[in-house]
Amino acid sequence: MMEGPGTDLLDLQATVALDQGPTADEVEAYLRAHPEFLASRPDLLLQMTPPSRFQSDDGVVDLHQHIVRGLREELDSLRSCAREFIDVSRVNHDVQARAHAAVLALLGASGLAETAVAIRQEFPRRLGLAAARLAFEREPEHPTISLLRLAVLPKGTVEHLMGSEGEVALVSRVADHGAIFDNDASRVRSAAFARIAPLPDGPIGLLAFGGAEPHDFHPGQASDMVAFLARVVERYTRTWLDRRD
Repeated sequence: MMEGPGTDLLDLQATVALDQGPTADEVEAYLRAHPEFLASRPDLLLQMTPPSRFQSDDGVVDLHQHIVRGLREELDSLRSCAREFIDVSRVNHDVQARAHAAVLALLGASGLAETAVAIRQEFPRRLGLAAARLAFEREPEHPTISLLRLAVLPKGTVEHLMGSEGEVALVSRVADHGAIFDNDASRVRSAAFARIAPLPDGPIGLLAFGGAEPHDFHPGQASDMVAFLARVVERYTRTWLDRRD
């Protein structure tokens, strides 16, 4: 059977209709035939614009727009929480990377004097600080600390800063006149202090971090990184202070 010109025209019309997509009547017919379609695709439902108001014959107002609006707001809130979680995760990853870099710098020291120098010179650069110090209280005396002329603090300084049992203290505003950060004191606006107790019968030590801005450290801030570095420094200094040769 030969195809006439009318057949080509019908094919062309079908192609054009296909390119234009289904009509509104076709979409409606499909949804009526498949009432579960939107229920299985709630994300699609949230993208649709419902009528602002619908009232049935018995005067009952349909609240579906209010419900959909609530779902959209909840979805936006979840997206915001997800973005915040990602941002916090990135910050935590950066903090961990900085802490690891500081520990590696510390492990390169070959003695207590080099340990103090690494904390003073490398910790600020690797941790983004204005200053960092390792110091010990003057009493009880320890021969290694005295011999190396490490920074010393008046007895009771650590307890004054963080109490008798405190391990870490975060201070949002400090005014150190050189007692802890010596020649870097003018650059320090906030600080984190950690107790160092390398030997049961030795002097109490202090690991001090100085922030360049107020509230770089503050009491409501997590202190995990400071506590972790303090324990690493404590164990490392114990190696040198406990030598009996």
